[in-house]
Amino acid sequence: VTFPYGQPQLDVAKIPYMGYTKGKGTPTKYYRALTAKFIKQNGVWYLNMSVDVDEPTLVTIRGNGTIGIDLNAQFLAVTEVDRFGNVVHSFIVPFRGYHVTSEQTKQSVSEALKVIVQYALEKQKPIVCEELHFQKKKQQLKECTKKQATVLSGFAYSLYKQLLEAKCKKAGVELVKINPAYTSQMGHHKYMKRYGLSSHESAAMVIARKAMRFVKTEKVPTRHIIKGKKEKIVLKSRLAQWKDIMKQWKQYTNKKKTYLLYK
Repeated sequence: VTFPYGQPQLDVAKIPYMGYTKGKGTPTKYYRALTAKFIKQNGVWYLNMSVDVDEPTLVTIRGNGTIGIDLNAQFLAVTEVDRFGNVVHSFIVPFRGYHVTSEQTKQSVSEALKVIVQYALEKQKPIVCEELHFQKKKQQLKECTKKQATVLSGFAYSLYKQLLEAKCKKAGVELVKINPAYTSQMGHHKYMKRYGLSSHESAAMVIARKAMRFVKTEKVPTRHIIKGKKEKIVLKSRLAQWKDIMKQWKQYTNKKKTYLLYK
């Protein structure tokens, strides 16, 4: 019997290895256990086989740099940085996240992640993503349009997380998870204009840089502190600084924000 998927792992399980049974000194041949399961559907019998497989060794090196992923409703923004934290390349990988069945969503997200994992293998760099918590992510819906909020609220974040972890593990790509606090805002204020990135690609850059451990939190550009005493705000912790500046910027429209960021 030959299986279209997983046959190499089954072939490895057939190769014996020498071991010793507890309490006995005679070497014995051992094999990995294969579990067979017969399933009948629509009058047809199917045979499923399962076997334990070895985890591949990591082929990525953090010293080469990292690749950050920013999750959005209909696409994944990807930014690669070098070992100094500078942008090397950025791109968008689209997927179908709504107006499709759950199986179609799963297939589409899987194909998108496959592209990114393969890219990480070629560059030998770890993948960095946000440690997503759905409750926290829902809070961001207030900042989105009605259409975006509908898409985001219905998107299966757990599906994205499971698929990414499984694909990285299978390919031997290290997956690093970071704190998602203010990644989008840091990207907007620090890197969007400087490198000519989109708002999502700049967020992916911040995500990639956080795994490099240069600093725990990006420094706030003091010129973007519009109200209040700058000296007082700068004395606070960096997360507190970003919290203050975000309170200030909430009162501006998107058009005004864009003007202030690019002037």
